[in-house]
Amino acid sequence: MSKLPIMLAAALLAAGCSQPPIEQPISFNHNKHIEADVECSECHQYFETSRFSGLPEIEVCTDCHEDDESESAGIKILLGYIERQENIPWKRVYDVADHVFYSHRRHVVSAGLPCAGCHGDIAALSAPPPHPLVDQTMAWCLDCHERSGQTTDCIQCHR
Repeated sequence: MSKLPIMLAAALLAAGCSQPPIEQPISFNHNKHIEADVECSECHQYFETSRFSGLPEIEVCTDCHEDDESESAGIKILLGYIERQENIPWKRVYDVADHVFYSHRRHVVSAGLPCAGCHGDIAALSAPPPHPLVDQTMAWCLDCHERSGQTTDCIQCHR
């Protein structure tokens, strides 16, 4: 067995990161889309109704990029997915444990929290983050609940 994965894991742990970097199939530029007035909800369509906000399906990208003539490597890869009508295999960057109930609707719609409050300044990134920008630990969640006067009753989040 190669020692490279062990060495990589050791280097990441030493740098304070317990997971290998997440590599996306396309180097998606959030900043460019925000500058073009694309709202988070246009690509992450389920944040108002679901636990998981969703990753964009190919139809969402097709709406704007079907006739894109850009020569960028990312657009060329995207056009291949569009041509094949194949969803892009995006990898989730943020996730919660199975025993934790998290509702985007409750946090974003009801409480009016901005996406950046929990996800960091992803809108400023010109490439996908290799790791979450915010370390969403239970202590971090509890701190926010306490500061905002929300419940800290375990049963509200742990089911």
